[in-house]
Amino acid sequence: MSFLRLILGVALLSAAGCATQLKDEDGVRNEGAQPGDCNDFADNDEDGMFDCDDPGCRASPLCDEADADADADADADADADADSDTDNDGDGYSSPADCNDSDASIFPGADEVCDGLDNNCDDQIDNDPVDGQTYYDDQDMDGYGDADWPTQSCGPLTGHVDNTGDCDDFNDDIHPGVPESCDSVDENCNGEIDEGLPTTTFYADEDGDGYGDPSDAIESCAPPAGRVENTEDCDDTSAAAHPGGTEVSWNGIDEDCDGYDLDFLDCAEDSIEETVELISSYEWTVSDTSGTVGYYPILGGVWSMYGQRLWLDGDDIVLTPTEDADVFSVSITMDMNMNGYMDASYVFLDTTESVSCVLDSGPVSTNFSGTIEINPYDDHATSDMTLTSMLLDDPSAVTYFSGCDLDLIDMILSALDFDVTLTSMIDSNMAEVGNAVADLLEETIEGGTELICHP
Repeated sequence: MSFLRLILGVALLSAAGCATQLKDEDGVRNEGAQPGDCNDFADNDEDGMFDCDDPGCRASPLCDEADADADADADADADADADSDTDNDGDGYSSPADCNDSDASIFPGADEVCDGLDNNCDDQIDNDPVDGQTYYDDQDMDGYGDADWPTQSCGPLTGHVDNTGDCDDFNDDIHPGVPESCDSVDENCNGEIDEGLPTTTFYADEDGDGYGDPSDAIESCAPPAGRVENTEDCDDTSAAAHPGGTEVSWNGIDEDCDGYDLDFLDCAEDSIEETVELISSYEWTVSDTSGTVGYYPILGGVWSMYGQRLWLDGDDIVLTPTEDADVFSVSITMDMNMNGYMDASYVFLDTTESVSCVLDSGPVSTNFSGTIEINPYDDHATSDMTLTSMLLDDPSAVTYFSGCDLDLIDMILSALDFDVTLTSMIDSNMAEVGNAVADLLEETIEGGTELICHP
């Protein structure tokens, strides 16, 4: 019993000698003297060191990173810094961030190179290596890459090529070397569209009237929308203004693009129609005419027509445009009617005879044809007209004689072998009257144009 007590006493004394002191000589509690001191994030002994960094906690099981290397810091790593990370290769990174802590060339952020290793610890091998070749995405698999999608690789990649020629990587019909077609697409990726193809000049048709603006032209291999091939529009802001447009005279707009604010056809028609109507409303005096036949008074005759009156009936007026916008072909058909007197004397078989007749001729259809040219000015127009006449009926066939036998006179003149008859005299007289009417129409229409064609 004494022996056991002795051993217990020695043990208790030994334990008391090895116990951690609760306070230092100044009466301040030592770090680690109380449970929880080494993980309470407090500086319990007020020496500026906390928890496991304080020498008082080095023996605590909470501080398993005791200073096993006996250097100046409290951690167990081989460096002299204050942290407890182990960086075996000295590259600045420790495991697990460093995926190979025995190779100083391998660490997060290192350049990836073609060596079959994960140099930058991103769990990928040889990805985007600095010493690799650049390859480009080839989505459409046409053999040409997209310069906007490069990738570094140690060798060829599926879906990638080593060139940057593709300008549309979603269309395998578009890449260098493809022939251009007329479609407003750069098929061969040379920065030009539809180059080398035959082109036509097209002009803007902003108003959609089918006529182009000569000041707005482009070359194209196909008709662009809103453009035409002609340059005939004089106002591409108005669909009412174009060649063939309906001209409204004196409104300040050239609707038919002939360069004038005047409807030439209307002016010509009005001038002719109103003048013909005026002329037809009057009776006209026809100058006297006379002549001799044969060798009168020895053999032959003499005749005269006088007191003749003319009036015109009906009218058929046709104007036809020519290649000149201000010139029109004119056809006027009218009936001429005349009456008057004829005296004739003739010598036959030593006998002299005299006759007097009342003549009624007509209607004789007569055509007056030619041209009219309209001359425009700022506030009026004039005209120049040329007409010739042609009898469409036989005047003598519609001439009636009262008081004489026309057939007898013609028989006598024929027997005398004279190359003339009273019938031909009637025809000649009517033809001369037709010429005079043509002159009358020319003069009257030209004078009337200036009075008719104005604002």
